[in-house]
Amino acid sequence: MVETAPYGSWKSPITPQQIAMGTVRLEETCIDSRDIFWTEGRPREGGRNVIVKAVDGSTVDILPPPFNSRSRVHEYGGGSFISVAGTIYFTNFSDQRVYRIEKGKDPEPLTPQVPLRFADFVYDERRDRLFCAMEDHEQGDREAVNHLGSIDVRAGEVHCLSSGHDFYSSPRINPSGDKLAWITWDHPNMPWDSTELWMADLLPDGRLEGAHKVAGGLGISTIMPQWSPGGVLYFISDDTGWWNIWKHGEEGNEQVVDIDAEFGVPHWIFGISTYGFISDEKILCAYTQHGTWKLAEVETEFGDLEERTFPFTDIRSLKVLGAQAVMIAGSPSVPTSIIRLDLSTGVIDVLKRASEFFLDPGYLSRPESVNYPSEGRNAHALLS
Repeated sequence: MVETAPYGSWKSPITPQQIAMGTVRLEETCIDSRDIFWTEGRPREGGRNVIVKAVDGSTVDILPPPFNSRSRVHEYGGGSFISVAGTIYFTNFSDQRVYRIEKGKDPEPLTPQVPLRFADFVYDERRDRLFCAMEDHEQGDREAVNHLGSIDVRAGEVHCLSSGHDFYSSPRINPSGDKLAWITWDHPNMPWDSTELWMADLLPDGRLEGAHKVAGGLGISTIMPQWSPGGVLYFISDDTGWWNIWKHGEEGNEQVVDIDAEFGVPHWIFGISTYGFISDEKILCAYTQHGTWKLAEVETEFGDLEERTFPFTDIRSLKVLGAQAVMIAGSPSVPTSIIRLDLSTGVIDVLKRASEFFLDPGYLSRPESVNYPSEGRNAHALLS
């Protein structure tokens, strides 16, 4: 039966206590071979970020209390952990040291007790090192100094590889281990205003040689570099006005996808990802149009885009490894969740929901994208 009441007087059966009950904050995702990990921010544990692993239809906490996986580089978080062949490396919030967790063992500190912070890790198998964004707080009364850094995972030694810019992010190593790409930007720009994509040769001893800018610049936001399995450098750029997918080749930069949609998001945190490689020929990606996120596959040679049927309208932290993808996704009727997608069968598994409280769909209003004129321009909104 439909019930009506004067504006502001309708009594909802939904209480704040019900909505907050058992809620966690889902943030980072990681695929290590067939294993899937993510972080959960838990209000009932004082906001502690716990690294969690999916195991046989259930979940296992990898990070024991009081450890808290959260980096303070740039202060916004993200990029706090990585799993490499079953070994976890993470930044601990209280002391900002990098710790290692080997199977069956307690966390042990890797980096020394120095005023450094670390984030956005990528593993270099050839040299047994982690590349990362690094922030130096040695001069506590001045603004921190940012670097591109590396950590020897055997000795815990920390090295500065590149400096001179105000901010660094997204170090990414190519499959053959001889090139490194990364992102920089400088004051007063924010990363959605102007950034630069750099690349350098990676020498056998881990030093960089021949660093040069390959994309970006004043008024261009270039983000999320990734290497294809065959060693081609891809990235997201808004050079044409929309954050679309590009690649860097011998002839320069080439736009892979050219549509009025955003494949990028503002770089508030480290580790953001909206695409990954199924193969050299195909990318799985997420993009947003008219306020709604969609999942699609892109053919890399000609840029053909084919949307996949997907029941979620918000997608982030998308990671892909072969025929397996993991992401954080939700919709107006489904709580934000850790989603695993089998790309070969299309089977979707919900590994974890941010909340176990479900509402009757009748109480939910599904937003609709609308356009309307406003002071001579076209305005956009979601009408609910």
